[in-house]
Amino acid sequence: MKEILEGCKNSQVNEQVKLLDELGFNSVKEAGISRFNEKQYTMISPQKIADFLKRRILRGDKNISNYEVQYDKKRILVAGYVGRGLKQAYRSLAWVETPISEVEEAPPLNILQIMKKQIGLNHFDELTIATVREVSDPFLIGRIKNNPTRFFIAQWGDDIQIDDLI
Repeated sequence: MKEILEGCKNSQVNEQVKLLDELGFNSVKEAGISRFNEKQYTMISPQKIADFLKRRILRGDKNISNYEVQYDKKRILVAGYVGRGLKQAYRSLAWVETPISEVEEAPPLNILQIMKKQIGLNHFDELTIATVREVSDPFLIGRIKNNPTRFFIAQWGDDIQIDDLI
């Protein structure tokens, strides 16, 4: 019964998105308001990603100078000088998102199954794989056109927790 209700809900959401398109409600659709209840996904702001990268760069050091954050659609870069005096070193770390159509390595079977389900739900305009050097397990992220927020869907392993990001 639960699957039938979910199927009805998904078909209603898809119909609603289709009607929004037809009637010209572009800003509502682009904001993703009608697609799904945002509470079913963990939302990650670009600032939260930058804060996470900064913590990874510091690695327990408390000093960072000349630090900068660069944002673009598919990448967030944090760079700066860590430490003091002669022990000061330049470090950088980037969060890079790759559309699933451009991914070169096959994700694990369970991630592929989750991707298939998410594509069927039509909640996102794009699914991306987010990677961070020094973090071995990527994240599956949902993106909505013209919205900088990332929606966490899944991750390959558990070398970091989603709570580290938010």
